[in-house]
Amino acid sequence: MSGPPPPAAPRLGQRVALASLYAILQRAILRGVGLVSTVILARLLTPEDFGIIGVAAVVQTALEGLTSTGFGLALIRMREPQRVHYDTAFTLTVLRGLVVAGGIAGTSWWQAAFMGEPRVAPVMWVMALTALIQSLESIRMFDLQRDLRFDTLLRYHVLQKLAGFAAVIPLAFWLRSYWALVLASALARLLSIPLSYRLAPHRPRFTLGAWREFFHFSKWLFLGNISAIIHQQMMNLVIGRLQGMEAVGLYQIAYQIAALPISEIAAPLGQPAYAGFARVRHERRELVRYVLAGLALQWLVILPLSAGVALTAREVTLVFLGARWTALVPLMPIVAMFALFDALAGYLANLF
Repeated sequence: MSGPPPPAAPRLGQRVALASLYAILQRAILRGVGLVSTVILARLLTPEDFGIIGVAAVVQTALEGLTSTGFGLALIRMREPQRVHYDTAFTLTVLRGLVVAGGIAGTSWWQAAFMGEPRVAPVMWVMALTALIQSLESIRMFDLQRDLRFDTLLRYHVLQKLAGFAAVIPLAFWLRSYWALVLASALARLLSIPLSYRLAPHRPRFTLGAWREFFHFSKWLFLGNISAIIHQQMMNLVIGRLQGMEAVGLYQIAYQIAALPISEIAAPLGQPAYAGFARVRHERRELVRYVLAGLALQWLVILPLSAGVALTAREVTLVFLGARWTALVPLMPIVAMFALFDALAGYLANLF
């Protein structure tokens, strides 16, 4: 006698929705830990400390953006990636890590001289090492996104964030300087590498057997990467050059707080959206339906939240950061509204 029929597999839309919930939950947890960390660090460190980190990270962000060729995105779009694809992507990622690390270390003294801040150089050396460590992450982590397994990704990123939090607070109490932020980030990256191989097992081999397929996909992203770098980092350079490290620190903290609705709700929808779009990219009606539904959801949720942050900027600053940070109050409404419209544009980038 046959048993009951197996339950129907969830539809793609349901899987994308569930993955989006996990992505939002992940970002909420990460931001919650980050906010607690920021509130504590804001009372232990100075705006200048945050400014040094912001300026030191400009070159790293620029190099990572310029060399972000989308190998993981290519793996997600493939119907059935083979071993050679994973190994080639890993090899190219490690080579990219070497280029980024060399670029950061090689430009450290130039950046320090340009900004008139010698403390930036040694910070960039540690950032170079951190970038190289990050390139060793299991390439199979992209399978988790490809298969919409965002529950596993949640565990990975939360554990990584908690490792950083567990390191940065004691270091801040001990060092009382920007070095707490630098060293904690490097330690968290180092601990995340073995975790990535536990969650997404893979024994990588160095090969370039499928490099043509990856470069055919990624060559069109280069100009977009340049635009993104200018968009993300030019403000730090301009402010740092004209107003100094303290002004950069104020801008960094203002953006972290004022862009909360975007970073916690709008941004996490990007990865599940891309994975869903990739599965129906040849079915135009379904693709249009997913895009419009995602835009409607974002507008409905993040508009009132962004407006709320803008209207309560003074209260949020005084309660969470203290009177020393009142210079943030006029900045936060502007940043909140900018982040809102920037997020809506960023969502459509997944479609392109």
